[in-house]
Amino acid sequence: MTRVVSRTNQFGVLGSPVLGARSVLGLKAAALIAVAVAGTGCADSIGDIDRTQPGLIAKKNFEGQWFLRETVVDVPETSPASFVGINGDLEMVVWDIQEDYLVGYRGYEQVPGLDTRAASALAKPSDQPVAAGLGDGRDPKLYKGAPVVAYKIQSHVDVQRGYNARTGEQNNIIQENTSDRPWNEREFIRVDWSSNNVDNLMQLSPAFSAFSSMSSYVPQSEGGPDSFRMDVDKETGLASYIDFTLRLTAEPSMMACNAMMNSRLGDCTGDEIKLRTSLLKVDPAAEQEYVSLVYDDRREGEFGFFRVERPTYDRRLGNTFSGLIQVAGRHDLWQRSRDASGVPLDFAARTLKPLTYALSENFPDDLREVADEIAVDYDTAFKKVISAAREQSVAELERDLNADTGDTCLFCLDGNEDNHARNGDLRYNFIYWVDQQQAAGPLGFGPSSLNPETGRNVSANAYVYGAGVDRYAEQAKEIVELMIPEDQGGLSPDDLINGDYFRQAIRGNLNPIDPRKLDRLAGLSGDALAQTMLGKAGFTASPRSPTRAKMACLAPFPVWISRAWSGSSAPTWKPRCCRPSGRGIRLRASRPTSRHEPTC
Repeated sequence: MTRVVSRTNQFGVLGSPVLGARSVLGLKAAALIAVAVAGTGCADSIGDIDRTQPGLIAKKNFEGQWFLRETVVDVPETSPASFVGINGDLEMVVWDIQEDYLVGYRGYEQVPGLDTRAASALAKPSDQPVAAGLGDGRDPKLYKGAPVVAYKIQSHVDVQRGYNARTGEQNNIIQENTSDRPWNEREFIRVDWSSNNVDNLMQLSPAFSAFSSMSSYVPQSEGGPDSFRMDVDKETGLASYIDFTLRLTAEPSMMACNAMMNSRLGDCTGDEIKLRTSLLKVDPAAEQEYVSLVYDDRREGEFGFFRVERPTYDRRLGNTFSGLIQVAGRHDLWQRSRDASGVPLDFAARTLKPLTYALSENFPDDLREVADEIAVDYDTAFKKVISAAREQSVAELERDLNADTGDTCLFCLDGNEDNHARNGDLRYNFIYWVDQQQAAGPLGFGPSSLNPETGRNVSANAYVYGAGVDRYAEQAKEIVELMIPEDQGGLSPDDLINGDYFRQAIRGNLNPIDPRKLDRLAGLSGDALAQTMLGKAGFTASPRSPTRAKMACLAPFPVWISRAWSGSSAPTWKPRCCRPSGRGIRLRASRPTSRHEPTC
């Protein structure tokens, strides 16, 4: 019985053992084999074999405008280079697929009236027309401002069946083709997302790349929480969201190295910093539905808002104060805000939309009750404001909320138990607990990413840095304990001054791998500690050598320690280097006899 054996790999398909690997067959040979196989009656169909490699994206996914933001999502505990949560400016870009680069250009006129290519008078949010006759490129109707990002295109690819070049007959091999059509006509691209090739001071990736020795992105095939992600809209079948995470190996920091040398938290090696770029497809209709709140300096003086401020340009007058666009940064609580002609509706006629904040991945269980209380407080405040604007009671507002959204919360909390919301994802607002120590981190940080045209809050985050909070909480606890009367369990001044109080506190917090955790070392210090650690045979006390010099023998040997022991008339002594002997490790102070260091 003849059996056709195949397997798919990066080299191709292994065919029949009789015919050899990767045989190219003409029509006659194929027909003869078909007859032979039919005669045996026991051949297996091998079906289609897909040789395409991961990472291909259809070009049509890059149509329209996209929000773009970069966020630091992981920093080593010893690194002062950055901290989790810091992000770059929110940008709106349009994509231009060039032969070598995927370039994201700013998709709106940053200073209205200044760019002669832009039809400023016809512009609407997320819709910037090009002035007649001034368009360029393959799509003259696409407005392209300054370049914001540019990623290297590794290849332009068609995905198709293999075929016999002589006869044109197709086979069962699905493969990548880079030669049959010109690059601009091919359907897919493979992008190297590991480097933004535009120097942009408002984005993070160029700044980090300047002091990074290596940069790579986590591909989808690698898996895990940092892998490339692309979500597709069910109605259009096109991408609605993309994100990718860079691993940037930063050069060693002198600040971190100095910290390590001084026995503090630091490291002299390079830091691996993770930077996530989030791309969210803009819905022009939704952006135009939002009603901006014009907020000049007078209103800012009454109640402060984070604002979007854009200058405008007048050809006769230049940049004027009266032309300054100032809009407040706000969350959008309305699903529908305008009538069919675009006129803003009264608040009572608008359709409600809840505001949702997600908890960070692996949010601490012991803080969940506090988070729920925060959500209730904000929900109560929001309902009071919105019900007053709609001239109705809170109960009536909750009735309308339930009718519009199926729930009664206006400020809602997403527990994120399955970790579907990742740090840096533009689709979510976060209450984010950063559990790991951040050498450069604050106690709290609350960045908002505002639509640069309207001020709508696209994504807002409230970061809380747990290690710093815990440290301050411990200090506050000690202050409170000192304020409590001694007869009620508080600390007296004597307790605080007494060394035993601190010794017990330090010992209670020792790490399990710390040698001081050993019971036999409890309460020991000075010569007693050194003798216990080294053993009696390996410990030689000297009246002239300080205890710290003796303890230098604990370091790897041989080691030179030059310690000046000075006094009014005391000579300078240098301990000899430490080296093991038959009776243990010894250290004796000796007077130098020459200009050379003492030898072992």
